[in-house]
Amino acid sequence: PVADPPTPAPGGSATGVQRVRLCRKRLDVPDEDIIEVAGLPVTTALRTAFDCACDEPAHNALCIADSALRLVCDPCAWRPGECEAPLAQARAAWQRMIEASAGRHGIRRARAILAAASPWSESPAESLVRWLVLALGLPAPELQHPVETRRGTRYLDLSWPDLRIVLEADGRMKYQAPQDIYDEKLRQDDIHAQGWTMLRIPTEDLRDLRALAGRILALFPAPVLAGLRPDPLLRGAGLWGSRSEGPVLL
Repeated sequence: PVADPPTPAPGGSATGVQRVRLCRKRLDVPDEDIIEVAGLPVTTALRTAFDCACDEPAHNALCIADSALRLVCDPCAWRPGECEAPLAQARAAWQRMIEASAGRHGIRRARAILAAASPWSESPAESLVRWLVLALGLPAPELQHPVETRRGTRYLDLSWPDLRIVLEADGRMKYQAPQDIYDEKLRQDDIHAQGWTMLRIPTEDLRDLRALAGRILALFPAPVLAGLRPDPLLRGAGLWGSRSEGPVLL
């Protein structure tokens, strides 16, 4: 886990110094949370996610926790039931770590982040969008909700089925060829034909979270907005700006 304070280190920049964030921490880690990779002892994916949930800003920690669950659960949208047992085991392991770390700095935030983590987030961008949704106080979205269309089943990144609202995180990697663009157009047409309202969120939009938050909130009816319950444990300030404590939301 990386935390403050920042420590200067030599680098190849014009000033001769790059500022990096380095924190050394001593923890008593049980043997069951340690594995060997390339001959080196390292913490398991779940333990690493737990430590990051304690020490990292929430937006980073949720991405890491989602990735850890995806690694250990290996979910498949066509066979969602196969994910239940490994997910239950992962959550039990996290609960053990939480109980063994009572009083640790950041443990309340870690509890909230790990409870929100999901193996069904397919990219860091999806995790960041979901973090923003939760930090704003919106109802938790459903991930990979299936929609039956005339061209088959389409799975949605983040959605609220009762409201027919879907958010799609768009990265450049999914559009490597002209056929990719055409296929994605057909997918969007199929989803729209079933009465869904879709907001596409390119990676670049994550650089202006205030503007993105406004576009997301504009999709929801007044009763939902009136019931917003922002979670203070998932909020912060300054992810891509001059401050480093976490994203500015509102």
